[in-house]
Parts: sequence; structure tokens; C-alpha cells
Amino acid sequence: MRNFIGSAMATTMALSVCSAVILFGGVTNVLVTPALLLGFSAALMWAGKLLTARKVSWKQAPTNWPVLAFLLYAVIRYFTSPLEYNSRQELILVLFYALVYFVAANNFYHARDRIGLIVITAFLTVVEAGYGIWQAATASDMVFLFQRPPSYSGRGSGSYVCPNHLAGFLEMTLGLLAARAAFFHGKRGVSEKNVIHKVLLVYAALMALAGILSTFSRAGWLATAAAMLALLLWTEGRLRAAWQRIALGGVALSAVLLAIFMLPKVWGMVDRVFLPGQTGGGRTLMWNATVRIIQDAPLFGTGPGTWEWFHQAHRHPSLQIHPLYAHSDPLHLLADYGLVGWAIAIAFFACFFWHVALLTTRKTPSDQRSFAIGGSLVVIALLAHSWADFNFHIPANALFLVLVIGFVASLDDPRDRYRRVQMGTGLKSALGVLVLLLSIAGLWATGQSAWSSWLTGKGIEAKEMIDWDTAIGRFEAAIAADGGNPNAYAMLGDVYRTQALWRLGDANAQERRELAERAVAFYRASLERNPYQTQILARLANAYELLQEPEKSLQALETALSVDPNSAFVYQRLGLHYRNQGDEEKAAQAFRHSEELNAEGDEISRLNLEEIRPRQ
Repeated sequence: MRNFIGSAMATTMALSVCSAVILFGGVTNVLVTPALLLGFSAALMWAGKLLTARKVSWKQAPTNWPVLAFLLYAVIRYFTSPLEYNSRQELILVLFYALVYFVAANNFYHARDRIGLIVITAFLTVVEAGYGIWQAATASDMVFLFQRPPSYSGRGSGSYVCPNHLAGFLEMTLGLLAARAAFFHGKRGVSEKNVIHKVLLVYAALMALAGILSTFSRAGWLATAAAMLALLLWTEGRLRAAWQRIALGGVALSAVLLAIFMLPKVWGMVDRVFLPGQTGGGRTLMWNATVRIIQDAPLFGTGPGTWEWFHQAHRHPSLQIHPLYAHSDPLHLLADYGLVGWAIAIAFFACFFWHVALLTTRKTPSDQRSFAIGGSLVVIALLAHSWADFNFHIPANALFLVLVIGFVASLDDPRDRYRRVQMGTGLKSALGVLVLLLSIAGLWATGQSAWSSWLTGKGIEAKEMIDWDTAIGRFEAAIAADGGNPNAYAMLGDVYRTQALWRLGDANAQERRELAERAVAFYRASLERNPYQTQILARLANAYELLQEPEKSLQALETALSVDPNSAFVYQRLGLHYRNQGDEEKAAQAFRHSEELNAEGDEISRLNLEEIRPRQ
């Protein structure tokens, strides 16, 4: 029975990783749902094992306490966050990663489990890298049946859409596979099998390297170089392993450096970062704004998942977009969770590397030592990449990272300092009940959030087709599924406001007013759940204009400017308000300021004055 549960957990976890990677990295509530449901189901199986098996062991890994501390801190910050919905989405992921870690650390400690993960890693690497290479070679802008942004043309992204995120995944798998090929010796007397094993590992590693090069990701290349340099410098007493390590690491590092210095396309991308006046695609502007967010709430941060909304108050005037992430995970973490969260994260990685140091002595079997070294290369690569990107916020990459760390935590060090112990009946039952409750809570919260987001998306589709009744039904069902979802309320407000705009003439005055009043009610309900929605405040102002309440319209626009003082869009709306009220001087001032803010782009025309779709 125990073997059956263990195999079921391993299979479920493998499917979780595969679904997250293949479904565009799991970057939305809906896309990440299969991975979450599978991961929570694996935790549910572990709970069943804890409650039914007579003997269950617990791994006393050094990383256990930081994981528990961060989970507890995330729960506390959720209850104290100013934005419940956003922090709840973040908490679901934190709970998911914590349970994945503990499932791996306490159940996947056999050699067959590590072989299974290596096989899944090699398979995903070859598929994703091959797809990315094909995209780059053919300049295809398609990811399956969907079109990528034109800016990614000529770059490989696999199923991730964004090339940087494919690079983040492949740089991790390269580290794990290269370390396995370099440090795993296999059993004596089965040389043919060992050779085939090595050849397949090297092939998958080379595919990962080629896939990384095809992404043209600057941070991805530098992160790969950092991981391969660590592989080159890793000391190993045996000469046979040394030449394999030097060959693999040297080839990978040389390929990356040659690509950086010899490809004109790369130099053009580098110039956009280091030449005077360049901002690295707006990264430096976002980093400066994030520093100011941190200064406002240094100890505990603004709350999990809130950066995108607090960034508005500090964003640079030339950045007329609404980024979701700071493009620097360490800064983003510090802004959201404060110094307390940052300290826990540092403690987690410090404990991880301490454990790796204990595992990589010559007394450790090569199977475990190679996996521990590979795990460290995985962490080094993603940490290096994270300073200029947000791979920690890509669920597929974060899941793979946590799973590998959990596998490393399950390993036994030669000194037996962090041993595996048998749990007593009382502790085993208590832990089983706790894991059971957390798994059920995760499954319920995931289903609720995903269903509401899916209904909202379907409502938006009906709204675009001017199928008002279907749209209203979808949005109302989304609210019934998750009353904390501000997007569904905002979309209902849009439906009623748009209908009011179409009711022209004196004969429709009463109906127009009733529709506008409904729009105001739903906009206000959305803003109660998230008062930092600049676009919704602007639409609320428009609804008040339909009700011929200019004072309230102006108040909504002023509130929007207090939330986002450098928004060209809001200043344009303010100019329209003053124009409609006959104040031409103030209207001209607002329009001029809007043009000054939007001097480097055409964001206003892209976003339009009316319809801006919220992220699902």
C-alpha cells in the first residue's frame, strides 16, 4: 500500500510539473490550475499515508524551518494585506510550493525517485529546447495555436511565450543534467548501460544549452554562465569526474561567451542596457520605483502580490504601462514582504547551500552527490537570473525549483547530522490532519479562484461580441464563485456603462440613468476590493458624467491621480472632463500634460479611453 501511494504521489507530481510547463508556464489563474490541483492532490495522498501507515519517517532537513516560517509569515501578511484578493492568489501559490517541498523532502528519497525526476527533466528539456530552436530558426511567432508578441520574433520561447522564461527553465535543467553527467559514476560492471546513460544525459544537456542560446535572453545567458562556472570550479578528487566536469562546463561556458561576443544581434540587445539613456526595457525605471516602495514599508512590505498596484504611485513618467512585476525578484520580494520576508528567504537559501556542502563530500554516494551538486546549480542559475527578471513568479519555473530543493532536502548526509526519524503515532496523526486540512483548503481555494477567473474571461468574450445577457450572466456567476474578485465587478460595471452610453436622446434618459447607476454600484464594489485600480476610477468618473454629477466625476479622477500621479491616460480623461464642463483653460492644461507624459509612445491610443481588459 505504501509503495502504491508513493508511486501515485510521484506520478501526480510529475504531471504537475509537465502541465505547468506545457500550459504556457502557468502564468494565469486558469492556466496554473491543473498543476495546483495535481500538487495539492499529491499532498492529500501524503496526508492519507500519514494517517494510515504504521511507520512514516520525517526528514530533519535544515531548510524545513525557513519554509515553515515563510508559510506562516505569508498567512499573517495575507490577513493584514490591504488587497485581499491579490494576496490570496499569492498565498495559494506559497502554500502549494510549501506542500510540494515537504512532499518531496519526506517521500522522494529513493534512488528510483531521483531517476524519475531526471527522466522527466530530460524529456521536458528536449521538447522545450527543440521547440524553442525551431521558433528561432523559422522566426515563428506562434506558440501552439496562439501568436506571440512581435517583439519576440526570431527568439525561442518554447511553450512559455516569453523567451526569458524558457531560458529560466532550461538553465535549471542544464545544471541538473550536467551535474548528473559529470559526477554520477554508476555501478561497476555495467559499463554499456553507464555509457548509454551518460550519452542521453549529455544529449539533453546540449539541447538545453542550444535552447538557451536560441532565446537570446541576456540574463538567461549570464545565469547559465554563472552555473557553468560553478560547475567548472566544483572540486572533485577523482580525475575521471574532473575531465567530464571540465568538458561539460567548458563547452557550455564557451558557447555562451562566444555567442555574447560574436553575435551582432546580442550586441544590439546589450547596447539597449548599457548605452547612455537606455533603461534595459524599463527595468532600471521599475527598480528605482521599487526602491521607493521599499522605503515606504521597509519592515513588512506592502503585502503579498501588491507590487503592481503600489508601483503606480512611484513609476517613472516615461513608463506609461502597468507592469505586473518589478523585473527583479529580490527587489520584488523585499517590496511585497519587507525585510522580514527577505531575511527568511536568505535563511532558506543559506540552509540549502549548507546542506549541499554536507552532501558533496567524497563519502557521499555519487548518485546523491551528483544530485546535490545539480540542485545547487539549479538554484545558482535561477538566483542569478532573478536579479533582472521574474522567473520566481512563473509558476512552472518556481515549481521545478522547489521540487528540486525538496529532493535535495530528502538526501542523507554522511555525518547523519540531519537524519530521517520515525514519527510517533501522535505526531504522525497530528501532521496528517494538518496536511489534510491544508490540502483541502488549497484545492478549494484553487477551484474557487480558477472558476471565477474562467467565468470572467468567458464574460469578457461575450462582452466583446456585444452579447450583453450572456456577459452579465457570466460575470454574476464569477462573483457568486468568488466575491472577492474585483475584475468581475469591474466588468459588470463596463457592461452597464457601455449600455448607458448607447441610450441616446431624451426618450432614453431614464433607462440611461438606471444603467449608469448600476455601473457606478459595480465600479464602487470593485474599488472596495481594490482601491488602486486607476482605470476603474476613470470609468467610474465617466459613469458619473452620464449621471450628470460632475463633482463626483472630478473626485474620482482626482483619486485616480493620487493613486497614479503620472498617468497620461488619467490626465487625458481629466482634460475631457474639463472640456465637457466648459473649462477650456484647465482642459488644455490637462491635455498638454498628458501629451508630455506620453511623449515617447502611443500608450493612450493603445489602451483606448474606454475598454481596458483586466488581467485574468
